[in-house]
Amino acid sequence: MVRAAVARQRGDLEERGVGIESGGDAFADLELATASVTVDRLLTAGGGRHLEQFVVHLKQLAHVLPVLEVEVASGVERRPHGGRQQRSIHAPNVVGNPQACELSLGSGGDRDERQVRAHRRRGPTRPYDHSVIPLVDLASATAAADLASGLATLGFVELENHGLEADTMAELRAAADDFFALPTAEKHRSVHPEPLANRGFRARGSEALAYSLGEETPPDLFESFNAGTDTPAGGWTDLVQPTPWPDAVPTYRPAAQAALAEFGRLGRRLDTMLGEVLGLPELAARSVNGPDMLACIDYRPGPDGSESVVDGQLRMGAHSDYTTYTLLLADPVPGLQIVSSDGAWIDVIPAAGNLLMNVGDLLAIWTNDAWPSTLHRVVPMALGAAERRRSVAWFHYPDPDVVVTPLPAFVGDGASRYGATRVDDHVRGKLGAPKTGEAPTSASTIADRPV
Repeated sequence: MVRAAVARQRGDLEERGVGIESGGDAFADLELATASVTVDRLLTAGGGRHLEQFVVHLKQLAHVLPVLEVEVASGVERRPHGGRQQRSIHAPNVVGNPQACELSLGSGGDRDERQVRAHRRRGPTRPYDHSVIPLVDLASATAAADLASGLATLGFVELENHGLEADTMAELRAAADDFFALPTAEKHRSVHPEPLANRGFRARGSEALAYSLGEETPPDLFESFNAGTDTPAGGWTDLVQPTPWPDAVPTYRPAAQAALAEFGRLGRRLDTMLGEVLGLPELAARSVNGPDMLACIDYRPGPDGSESVVDGQLRMGAHSDYTTYTLLLADPVPGLQIVSSDGAWIDVIPAAGNLLMNVGDLLAIWTNDAWPSTLHRVVPMALGAAERRRSVAWFHYPDPDVVVTPLPAFVGDGASRYGATRVDDHVRGKLGAPKTGEAPTSASTIADRPV
């Protein structure tokens, strides 16, 4: 019944020339989510999760349809879309935050300070220069010193001879390609209802990562599947929950578990190196129970090859990571950008097979910002991105009860920029914001950035 109501509303509005732009894709999400809801499914063993999702989607429907009706009556600006004129409806992060539904009236109107800052972060951009990102050879005898020097430069380094098994990574990418090629309704079967779990499928428009910095932006244009270990050393918690593996791609689970083992092995090596450099000899031993997560991320245009965006919308909004550090295996194509010390955005295109490593918030706190947790984003095709881009990201943390505070060697006679921060408190304060549209409660590590 709900699905039919949504479909009728879509048809009625489209007959009048009204369409949904890519920001949120509220109708598609509602139709697909309600399509799989039946009485039988609600009464099965997994009925609790399906019932919770069903209630969420009913709430979304209650918010979305009145907004659309108001838009029809208001006669807002028409924009070209798909070869015909359509009115623009902007429903930022409607899946995670239906209260955030609002109309997009073009680029005019007042913006608060956060919106202005987010808009400025769209440029300028400098041409790509491979030499800007330090290259660290992990097979070198000076790898630890090179790593420390490189991370202190821009918070990003490129790693070669990292030792990850190429076949394992290829199997994961093949499984991810199969998953993202599934019908959207099938992918939605792997959505996890708990935002803090950070597990399972994340649809286009279901997150806006700039919210982790308190920035209000349209929702991001990426899909991802987020996975964790099936055997957590510290047991299940609100931050470490089982992954809703996709039944339609039986190769995904073993491929992801193998990749997690590979990243874990490399992570222990990097933790040991960093621990020696920083004077944290227990870093590796105290980084085995954290909410580590493996994300396969997919960026692509619509079926017609176009990518419709609203003002201020990115494929992935500007953010810093909440981790000790993050490792990224990405296609060697344009799209990823980081912000430099002078505020310009720099394209980052790693060599095929190399990893990118970036400082996360927790490592920035330990070093009192001597190693910056650098802002990064993924731009849409209109700003120079390749049509298709894939990446595999491993987000690595200390154990949840570790307390992070600036190390004396990085404070000296100066001021400590941060107070003591428990890892689990920091992650909880950041993780929910991009999905719910609420303000983060954890410390920001970008206070003095020129953007």
